[in-house]
Amino acid sequence: MESNDVKTDSWRDIVSVLALFYIPPVGVIVMWFLARWSVIAKWVITILVGVIPLVVLGTFSYGGYKFAKFEKSYAPVMAVQQGLDFYGISNGKYPANLDDLKPKYIKDIPTGIEYTPSDDKKSYVLKGTVEGKQVELRPALANLIEK
Repeated sequence: MESNDVKTDSWRDIVSVLALFYIPPVGVIVMWFLARWSVIAKWVITILVGVIPLVVLGTFSYGGYKFAKFEKSYAPVMAVQQGLDFYGISNGKYPANLDDLKPKYIKDIPTGIEYTPSDDKKSYVLKGTVEGKQVELRPALANLIEK
């Protein structure tokens, strides 16, 4: 009789293992209801399959969220830098002020951006505030081609 019970209950282990393998979060719940394993084994599997991956996923997701937020707040400063670099490539020198970039190189100049070109207009310093921190950018190009 005992060997017959083992055969009839083996489907519970098979279904639990398959559920844990293919859909871990749901598999943990299925395992708790179906598997005839010890409570200690169920807790170990729950931690390994359910909790640890969620912690790792949550950590990386939060890091990605922070990076996306930083990138979004950094975008206006980067747009001005790109406009300046395109202007420099096209004209062989950087503009005297940021208004020279409009409308061909950049649509609008964000507020709070400071632009200081060098005397020979071959370099510049661009300052802006990103998430409350002052950032300073310089030209992406080392040398401009004379036009």
